[in-house]
Formats: sequence, C-alpha cells, structure tokens
Amino acid sequence: MPSPNRVLVLAPGYGVAPVTTSESVTYNVNTEEITPEITSDHNKDQYGNPNQALHQKGLYQYKAEWQLASSSTLPPTLGATFTRTVENEASAVTFVVLKAIVAKTTETKIRTASIEAEQATGGAGNVSTSNS
Repeated sequence: MPSPNRVLVLAPGYGVAPVTTSESVTYNVNTEEITPEITSDHNKDQYGNPNQALHQKGLYQYKAEWQLASSSTLPPTLGATFTRTVENEASAVTFVVLKAIVAKTTETKIRTASIEAEQATGGAGNVSTSNS
C-alpha cells in the first residue's frame, strides 16, 4: 500500500473558546460577533430640530462560524440554545439559534457552520420548539 501524500491532522480549534449547545454538542468557534440591537428616539423642539435623544440597548444579535468536529457532527438545529459571556454584562447571555448554514472548505476538508442567533428573552427556560 503506498504512503499517503497528504494527511489531515485535526488540531485543536484555532478560534475563541468552544461553545456547547442545549443539544450537548460542542463546537470550536472560529469567529464570533455579538452586537446589541440599539433603538433610538429623538425629541424635537418647537422648530422641529432634535434637542434630545434616547438610545436604548435591546437584545443581542450573534453571528459566528463554528467548526463541526467530524463528518458525522450535525449543525445545531433551529431553537438550540447556548450561552456566551458578553463584556459589560453581569452574567452569561443565552442565545437561541435561528440559522445554521453548513459549508466545507475543499482545501482542508473542515466543515463549518455559519450561525445566526438572537438573545433568548428570559433565558433558555423560555425557549420551546415544535414541529407544527
């Protein structure tokens, strides 16, 4: 049997800290972006010019690229939850998965998933899924 000319060694992930979903699957996180939704409202004076502004932080939006550990690892499903530490927050923030689009690089054969999620209001206990 001839020796292979290429060997893929699965090294530890090169991204930020791994994430484990409510489905008990752990993914390496290559990149992630957590941004708060900001709403703004402006008061106007009698001439219609803005004289006051109120900016309020809403729910966090999450976008990331996660590595799938092997060819049999499934991406997270709609409604799966996970937590991340967000700067300037008193505790970890729970997110609910809205999209998970799988891609594979031909160079390295590593499968990844582009994840979009939103902060779960009230935490993971308030997330329920159904097939109807």
